[in-house]
Amino acid sequence: MDNLLIFLFLSLRVLMAALLYLFLGWATLVMWRSLKQGSLSIATQNIRAITLKFEDEQFGDKKFEQPQFYIGRSRASECTIDHKTVSSRHAILSYHHNQWWIADAGSKDGTYINEQAVSEATVITSSDTLRCGQVKFAVEFSGAK
Repeated sequence: MDNLLIFLFLSLRVLMAALLYLFLGWATLVMWRSLKQGSLSIATQNIRAITLKFEDEQFGDKKFEQPQFYIGRSRASECTIDHKTVSSRHAILSYHHNQWWIADAGSKDGTYINEQAVSEATVITSSDTLRCGQVKFAVEFSGAK
């Protein structure tokens, strides 16, 4: 009988410890998700919208307000450019440190700012002319700063 009581109390202690660790893990996960969501909402409130103004009128002007987007020929890219010199995922534009940045995403025909090849993430300004492959466009900023 004593062995049965010892086993029962030991089992209850192990069960309580497991429940405590599950609760702590769940609480940590909830707090982490809440912090992440809060930081994303703060980041998206301060983004300056960017408009891409293409030289070729067939592409039209495209405005973006999200903190990051891809330019490419693929329909999975947020800014789709159907041109043979544009790679499926050609370049990525991202907004951080209160500035827009462009980086080449491993394209075949290159990404250029004012006819200078982009080899690493580079800050862009409203006076810059960008080129993905042979497709040229200007950038224009609006919104919060």
